[in-house]
Amino acid sequence: MPSILHPRVAAIGCLLLSTLLLSAQRLDKGGSELRAVALLELAANGQASLVPIAIKVADKYYDASVYRADPYPMALSQDTVYEAERAGESVGLFTVTRVHKMKDYWVGLGRWQTNSELQPPDKSAKPERPRGPADERPVLRKAKPSPESVNTASSAIPQPKPETPPSDADADRPLLRRGKPVSAPTSGEPSLATGAAPAAQPVTSAGGHATSKSPAVELLAAISDAGGPAPHSYVLPLKEEDRDRYQRRMCQMAYDAIRKFAAARPQHKPADAAALASVQFRAYNVFSNHEPDLVLTATLPELLPRGATSDFRFFVTVTARVDMYGETRLLFTQVTDTTRLDASPRMELIDVVDAEGSGSGQLLFRRISDTGYSFALYRIGLDKLWPLFEGAERSF
Repeated sequence: MPSILHPRVAAIGCLLLSTLLLSAQRLDKGGSELRAVALLELAANGQASLVPIAIKVADKYYDASVYRADPYPMALSQDTVYEAERAGESVGLFTVTRVHKMKDYWVGLGRWQTNSELQPPDKSAKPERPRGPADERPVLRKAKPSPESVNTASSAIPQPKPETPPSDADADRPLLRRGKPVSAPTSGEPSLATGAAPAAQPVTSAGGHATSKSPAVELLAAISDAGGPAPHSYVLPLKEEDRDRYQRRMCQMAYDAIRKFAAARPQHKPADAAALASVQFRAYNVFSNHEPDLVLTATLPELLPRGATSDFRFFVTVTARVDMYGETRLLFTQVTDTTRLDASPRMELIDVVDAEGSGSGQLLFRRISDTGYSFALYRIGLDKLWPLFEGAERSF
C-alpha cells in the first residue's frame, strides 16, 4: 500500500525543493564563464600600463600573468578591453595594443580613455535626431585583429619579440572583451612605444616609504569580461560622525593586533596607539545591503627613547563588517614588520572589485615583501575573509 506523506511534511519538502531550485538558478546566473582582473597604473605624465592579475575560468581562478602565455599571457591579447573602476564605479576603458616584458612578467600597453572622453560630442546646439545604436554605450564585442598594432616597447629596452597574436580561428582560446576596442595610436597620438618602460613597480618601497624614483601612480582595478554584469558603485555614503566612529574602532583593533603580535617579539615595542601612521580607512557596501564593510591599513613605529630614530615599522591590515545590529565584527587581521617582510608580506588594499561577476564586491590586495609583490583576492564572509586567489610573487 503506498505511503502517504503528512501534509505538513509534504509542504516542508516542497519548500526545501523550491529553495534548492532557486539557489541553483542563482548559481547558474551568478557569474560569467570567463572574467579577468587586472591592475591599471596611471602615471602623472599620462602613461598607462596594465598588469594582469587573475582570470576566472568557470569557477576556478588562474594566475593571469602566466595563463596561456604564448609567449605573453592571454589576458594581454591584442584589442582586449578592460574597464577600469574606482570602488565599483566605471572610470574608463583601456585597450591593449602592445605588450612589454618586465623582469619576470608581462604588462600591457595601449590606449587609455576616460568615460568623459568616450562620450559623444555635445550636439545640444543642433536639432535633436532619433538616437540609434551608435549613440549608445559601446557594447562588448570582439574587434578585428590588427597584427601590426601589437608590438613591444622601444627597441632601446631589451626584450623578447612577442609572437603574432592568435587568429580568430583559434576557437580554444577564450576571448576577453569589454567596451569598444580602439585602434593602435597613430603618430599623432600619445604613445608609450617611444617612451621609457611603464611604471609597473609599486609606488612605495618594500619598507613602506615613498621612493624618489617612483612617479605618482594611480592604481585602478580593471575588469575584462564579454558577458559579465555592468559595474555599479560600492561606495557607502556615511555621515562624518559615523565615519569617525568606525575609524576609531578600526584603529583600536589595529593597535590591539599589533600589541598582540609584538608581545611574542619583545625586542621591538609598539609606540602609543595615537602614533598610528599612514592610516588608510575605507568603507564599502559590497553586498548592497547598507551594512558597512570596513578596511584599514596603517603603520606604527617602535617605542624609542627620546631623540632616537629608527626605520623599523609595524604594518597592520584590519577588515571588519558592521552587522544589522550595529556590532562591528572583526573578520581579518594581518600584522608584520620591516624585519619579517620576506616571510610575511604587508598587505596594501587596492580596491573592491567584482572579480566573480556576481554583482557583489571582493577585496583586492597587493602583498609586498622585501623582494617583490603579489596579488590576492578575498571574499567577505559573515565571520571571516575567504581567500579566492593568491598569485605568485613578481620581483621589483
